[in-house]
Amino acid sequence: MFILNNIYKNIVLLLVISVFLSCTIKQKQDSAKSRIVSLAPNITEVLFALDMGDQVVAVSDYCSYPEQAKEKESIGGLLNPNLEKITALAPDLIIGTESYRDIKDKLGQGSFNIVLLPEKTVNDVYVTIDSVGHLTHTQKRAQKLINSIKDSLALYRANHAETRPNAILVLGRSENGTRNISISSKGAFINELWEYCGGQNAFYDLGNSFAQVNREDLLSRDPELIVEFKSNKNWSLDLDKKNKREWLDLNISAVRNNSIYVINGNEYLTPGPRMFLLAKKYHEILSDFRGSKSGENPDR
Repeated sequence: MFILNNIYKNIVLLLVISVFLSCTIKQKQDSAKSRIVSLAPNITEVLFALDMGDQVVAVSDYCSYPEQAKEKESIGGLLNPNLEKITALAPDLIIGTESYRDIKDKLGQGSFNIVLLPEKTVNDVYVTIDSVGHLTHTQKRAQKLINSIKDSLALYRANHAETRPNAILVLGRSENGTRNISISSKGAFINELWEYCGGQNAFYDLGNSFAQVNREDLLSRDPELIVEFKSNKNWSLDLDKKNKREWLDLNISAVRNNSIYVINGNEYLTPGPRMFLLAKKYHEILSDFRGSKSGENPDR
């Protein structure tokens, strides 16, 4: 009887070990099989920041950060997604932003696990990171990343007792001129960060996050600063001078006082883990502007 009991216990032990090993192997296999397609730069950045880059099988044409993202298969952009290539990749998960809301119909309702996440506000960035964390079972890393971003942003929080200069945040305009000026306003993360750092938007009361304004509107609002976003790999001092000259036909405070700033680079417009870089730029611009107003920076 004693021998039989020992044999029975050993059999049970072997069964427990077998089940445990089977589950462990299955988890590893499931993890290895995970195939993720990222449809947007901010999603790609989040995935790599959560150490999920190995499971990303394809990204959009505009996903250039980190460097490893450039090595992934490209499936087009917002206006030209390559549906055949996406289908051929047989992804387990497709993650995009709300801009891709038609993608489910194009790929076939229910054919793929497609998740679209918000991208407009600062809080949307946190929601997206948290959501990707849950989707990829990396919740702890996601929370750590969120806390890290908040800590970085805190370095640039403004003292709200200070004067808040108003600005226009320019996203685009007619080439070599001041027509068809597109700006950011309330509800966009680039505007929220501007206010967070101590600035004010000259068009804070617009109903849309993004809008076009005309010259008459600019003259009436008379912004103290122009903060213009550019995407030019070869930006230089000469281009900066030329850019300022293009604004000279507008008689507003920002032009008269030479308070025209350029933020060059796509990373500053990506609502992702690196948005603290935009806060840092804003902080530098506001510091420079206040210095020029007080006479500390007479060369501007």
